Amino acid sequence: MYAIAKLMTALLILSLSLSAPALAAPKPGEKPPVQREQAQTAEPGSAMHINMTAQFVFPSPGGRAVAQISNPEDSAGAMQYTLVIESSEIARVAGIDCGAEGDIALYASGEVPVGGSIEEISISPLPNGALLPEGVYKAYMLVKPLASEGMINAVFRTEVSVKVMADERTCALNADGMLDLAAHNATGKPARLELVVSAAALVSGGGPDVYTEGTGYKPEDTFVRLFQTDEIGPYESGAWRAVGLPDGQGLPEGNYECWLMRIEQDAEPYACARVQLSAAAQAPTETGDTEWMCAQRLSYAQAAVNGAYLLAMTEGKRYE
Repeated sequence: MYAIAKLMTALLILSLSLSAPALAAPKPGEKPPVQREQAQTAEPGSAMHINMTAQFVFPSPGGRAVAQISNPEDSAGAMQYTLVIESSEIARVAGIDCGAEGDIALYASGEVPVGGSIEEISISPLPNGALLPEGVYKAYMLVKPLASEGMINAVFRTEVSVKVMADERTCALNADGMLDLAAHNATGKPARLELVVSAAALVSGGGPDVYTEGTGYKPEDTFVRLFQTDEIGPYESGAWRAVGLPDGQGLPEGNYECWLMRIEQDAEPYACARVQLSAAAQAPTETGDTEWMCAQRLSYAQAAVNGAYLLAMTEGKRYE
């Protein structure tokens, strides 16, 4: 009973690291190390100490985030940790219905004993079976003290941040040019969205060869736009409009590996998601996109390499 009383009366001390883990941006062909965040340590004392990072950064929904959750030796007892996010926050940031309302559990630990720790965590699919899309979300860590007699009726809730750096999506393009890919700006700044495909992926999917020799760039590093939006406000949705291929060629029927790019004002493109596009044949257009393709190779190639690097860091696999 003394242990229970100690848990019930203990003060909660949160020791949160406020800087986010830095995932270094590689250059094409490079694979740099991941820089991990170091969590701070709470001062020892008679209170209940909770140590963890303030932001959980997942390279992709299937990747793992550095957590560095620890239940120190001088803690009052065992703990259980549950990472939750509100359905309204998912709708705000990602623009999707997750299939449920209220708190959605992304992660739940077992019993973490005194002196125990959790170095990394992964997140579960949403209630609708989808994975949490790219974006930065406000979330909460629920910390519940445990005792040998059972669960203590006290849960401590502290705000944390969940960041998903890239994801994978599928979409279809029908014969009328309608694209069933959400055009949602998942940031707090105005931005444009573009759906782009490399010259190499265009040919692999059954499309025309738009690559020009002698540019100094490989076909996989040369991109063309298929769709784009006007500027979209923070956490708002926009509409896609088609962009013609070089020389006004129509996109043939096929399956194409594309990238969803987000471009904020005065910023380089950011690869939000790798998109598998299933396209019906498209009619030719009057104008092409050759000048844009020639001028934008490097920044889009770098964004795509960064995105592929993040998506390669799937659960159980980390590049060191």
